[in-house]
Amino acid sequence: MNYIQHDFFSRRRGGELVWKNMISHGWGQGALCSFFRLRKLLDLLMVRHTKKDILELPLPKYQSREMSMGTAEVKTYNTLVSAVQSNLAITSMEGKTSGLQDSLLHRSQSKHARKALRNVRLVCVGGIQVLPTITMRYWTEFLADFGMYNPDDTLKGKMERYLSRATTEQVTPCDCCGILLTTLLVVPCGGTFR
Repeated sequence: MNYIQHDFFSRRRGGELVWKNMISHGWGQGALCSFFRLRKLLDLLMVRHTKKDILELPLPKYQSREMSMGTAEVKTYNTLVSAVQSNLAITSMEGKTSGLQDSLLHRSQSKHARKALRNVRLVCVGGIQVLPTITMRYWTEFLADFGMYNPDDTLKGKMERYLSRATTEQVTPCDCCGILLTTLLVVPCGGTFR
């Protein structure tokens, strides 16, 4: 009502109090009379058109334009896509236990799959930035597990440098294809893949 600036509901005439008493208060309590009051008010203030009323309007003109993504968008896009690819690769591996229930393709993960797809779409229009974080607990747990399976100090140093870069928003090249990514999939042999 402040936007429409109807005199009856204007602030200068105490309209907020009238609004609260006649509509807002009853609406919050589920009173049916508030619904009818609001409907009647909107009928007075708004004009409703049907398709027949607007036949004389010209059809809208649509234009499509392709725009290149910026560096930050490309980095975030690659990171998100690599995270999805990593999920699919890890959960399809055969081992002592199946990770199928954690796959984004599994029906129990549909909410997370939709969120991942939405984030990929958002990044294409500059609407999201991925900032990877890792707590000290997971950092040390990863390095301990990695050291247990791969005692090579050179690879351990490589993993420490990767973790450091990942937590400071720096990129690391994929060992497989060379694409620069913020997060990578680290496999037990010490290689990193997107």
